[in-house]
Amino acid sequence: GNATASGPITITSATVGGIAKAPSVDANSNSTVGGTILNNVPPVPSVSLPSINCTYKSPNSNGSIAWYSNGGGTGIDGSNNLTLNDQSTAVFGAGTYYFNNVTIENGSYVKIASGPVIIYVTGQWICSNGATITNATLLPANLQIYSSNSNTIAGTGRNAMTLDVSGGRMCAGVYCPAGDVSIVGGDNFYGSLVANSLTDPASADIHYDVSLATVLAPGASGGTQITISSWDRH
Repeated sequence: GNATASGPITITSATVGGIAKAPSVDANSNSTVGGTILNNVPPVPSVSLPSINCTYKSPNSNGSIAWYSNGGGTGIDGSNNLTLNDQSTAVFGAGTYYFNNVTIENGSYVKIASGPVIIYVTGQWICSNGATITNATLLPANLQIYSSNSNTIAGTGRNAMTLDVSGGRMCAGVYCPAGDVSIVGGDNFYGSLVANSLTDPASADIHYDVSLATVLAPGASGGTQITISSWDRH
């Protein structure tokens, strides 16, 4: 895809298949741009994203999760925080899930066995330190993650959502319109990412799934529908 930004673009040891356009573009000698590098391009118009209501609702599928715990406080606590630690495993089947904070760390594993799995989160989503989320269906639409959070975690610098793709691949649709999303690990993300901002420090490959070109944001005012008419890699 193309790389387009309202501010400067710096491409370091990475590949952009299409064009790179911004007010200024800096690509080092270890980078490849398949198309034309365009400098002095006017800023991209801002986009207003509908808010999302992720408030807990009942009935839901929270009680259907299959747990394989190695300790570390694995499970859902009284404040509706989901924790997976110490190489524990949770298996999700098709359904709708509601959580406050989600923490998946230290080699833990989440398996999406069937779909669609729709997850609503009001707090932070942390998937890091070798944790893996595997969508066995390989269809991004079968793992939809919606977050209404807009905050970082005080003292950690972690964003509203941290997604670890170091396990090889993650297939999902992520909608976090008010929050900042960070991808850690240098492997592959397949699907769609909608966020206030996105950082990709390890240069993970992001593959947009055209089947997600039209995204319905449940809980948005009036059921607002977002239609993507074109896309770029930032």
